[in-house]
Amino acid sequence: MTDEIKPKSEEDEKAFTNMEYYVTVPGVFHSDLTIVQSEGMKKAYLAKISEFAEQSYQKKDGEKDKRSRFLSFGRERRAGK
Repeated sequence: MTDEIKPKSEEDEKAFTNMEYYVTVPGVFHSDLTIVQSEGMKKAYLAKISEFAEQSYQKKDGEKDKRSRFLSFGRERRAGK
């Protein structure tokens, strides 16, 4: 059993970072129900999942930007610009 983790707490920063290895796994995302020990841990899980989702979205958005710049560069080359 894990002690309470407060996402914003400086002393729990390492524990919150380590949550990446057991909270952002497919089993948690694909399950119908995840049981945690307390309301505090529920908030910590949700904070970690939100952080993970935001990072994933930014990464995909960045990849989309790279592809569109590459495609526009190819069009410009063909057009002789």
